[in-house]
Amino acid sequence: MKIVHFSDTHLGFNDLDILNDENINKREADFYDAFSQVVEQIKVIKPDYIIHTGDLFHRSSPSNRAITFALEQFKIIDYLNIPFILIAGNHSTPRTNLSSPILKIFEGFKNIHVSYNQEYKKVEFERVIFHTLPHMNDETKALSQIELCEAEIDKSKKTS
Repeated sequence: MKIVHFSDTHLGFNDLDILNDENINKREADFYDAFSQVVEQIKVIKPDYIIHTGDLFHRSSPSNRAITFALEQFKIIDYLNIPFILIAGNHSTPRTNLSSPILKIFEGFKNIHVSYNQEYKKVEFERVIFHTLPHMNDETKALSQIELCEAEIDKSKKTS
């Protein structure tokens, strides 16, 4: 079984006051370029599963450019018909319940399975189960969700 795992892509991050030829912050463009390279490698490797474990975006309210770029790349990935598990990190999780989680925009994709609701989520396929724990703002809730995850893993071991 082949799995491509990547994380902390921080799309939309910028910290340089230098623009490239397309008038995009050079540092931000570096992050887009790195992400595009991962997508190109996914096409070559043709893994059974893809997992992104946090901080797809640098902010929980990313720029339109970052969102547009991500949607374009995810269309490419979705077309490859490879299951993709996308887990929220602290940068993609709103600090209050007043904001909608940005990762919700990927729910309509056929092959993308998103874990962002600040709770344990089990993602099952025919040959494998992924137990996901997205970032949680509340430490007490996080501990209870970890216990729930552990209980599910123990239950899976007993039934297999």
